[in-house]
Amino acid sequence: MLRTLTSHWRVTGIFNARSGDRLNITSGVDQAFSGINIQRPDRVSDDFYANPRTVDDLLQPRGVRAAGPGALGNLTRNAVVGPAYWNIDMGISRRFSGSPSPRAARRSVQRAEPLQLGQPGDQLQLRQFGRITSLAGTPPNGVYGTMRILQFGIKYDF
Repeated sequence: MLRTLTSHWRVTGIFNARSGDRLNITSGVDQAFSGINIQRPDRVSDDFYANPRTVDDLLQPRGVRAAGPGALGNLTRNAVVGPAYWNIDMGISRRFSGSPSPRAARRSVQRAEPLQLGQPGDQLQLRQFGRITSLAGTPPNGVYGTMRILQFGIKYDF
């Protein structure tokens, strides 16, 4: 009986890891007097990230400053990388066989992932600069983050 319960199990898994998305830091102010608010600030140092990195303080404004009046900033496009992302998809299945030819398999899939953080604020003039205020995958309709999925199914082969 114990052998019947513990045999014919399969475990599968997929590990997915991604580096963070690139961020385009902008000043949010028309310093060059060109009528365009999406202008880049000046790069002061390579010290963009806060230490320690937290949700309230991922980026620090010490690495950049607003460009001088009438000038465009020298910070390159997409100079900063946002938070990384990873998840694990696991599957467990067991094979049942009542006779030699027909077989049935019961499958269960679980998705395990940590809290997936969204991108930090990237406009230098705003109070939310460097602060993460949303979850990754947040669409405009207000459904936040990726959901955990638990699926059950039966497959019948004949």
